[in-house]
Amino acid sequence: AVKHANGRDWWVVFHGGKNDRYYIYLIDPTGINLHNVQNIGGVLLAEQGQVCFSPDGSKYASFASNYDTELFDFDRCTGDFSNYNHIVIPDSNVTAGCSVSPNSNLLYVSSKIYLYQMDVTASDISATLDTVAIWDGFGDPIPTTFFFQQLAPDNKIYIAGWGTVNHLTVIN
Repeated sequence: AVKHANGRDWWVVFHGGKNDRYYIYLIDPTGINLHNVQNIGGVLLAEQGQVCFSPDGSKYASFASNYDTELFDFDRCTGDFSNYNHIVIPDSNVTAGCSVSPNSNLLYVSSKIYLYQMDVTASDISATLDTVAIWDGFGDPIPTTFFFQQLAPDNKIYIAGWGTVNHLTVIN
């Protein structure tokens, strides 16, 4: 979900299963309304992964464990996606998480072992793909590998491990 540009309403987005279809709902004082069904991007085959909006609402990212990263521009006024980017992640690990930096300029995606960063303001986003962390082998009580991510109110990104662990990875 992301707040509408009017500051009152909300957009809620769902991806259809095994297709390129996005269901875009508008939540406003009249209720929850299907606003648009938009076909854009690749056919999502994964059953697990994570999606996120940038803090400013202008970008929407999706990272799925058997797919790669999809990045779109999102218009918070109209609820429309545009400027599709498919970014190949050179990794065959099985988990998938994503988040965007507080300034909305950097996209982070995590596989089980690697944490990647991309500059979403670049003209060639794929060319900015950089490995910024590699799991160090720590485990408590099981391996604290990389999984789902969340930008928190303190402007840090917290990354959960796969399974029940006692520690989080933090991007400051």
